[in-house]
Amino acid sequence: MDFTTILLIIINFAGSLAVFLFAMKMMSEGLQKVAGSKMRAVLGRMTGKPLNGILTGCHPVVECNNCDGGEFRQRRIADA
Repeated sequence: MDFTTILLIIINFAGSLAVFLFAMKMMSEGLQKVAGSKMRAVLGRMTGKPLNGILTGCHPVVECNNCDGGEFRQRRIADA
């Protein structure tokens, strides 16, 4: 591969990453506007005690590392 091809790959990657990060920021701000106070209240109740906070944090980690759960989510995303 020559220099221009490598440069184009790097520029495309950087541009794609910029668009992805911008979209994530916009979605995050929109979600905070829609459900910000309610979400804070729910998370406050779920993590009010140290043990509840640990369990609340462990649940998504276990769910994401579970093979069956991952396959289920991938199928839902693929079907959408």
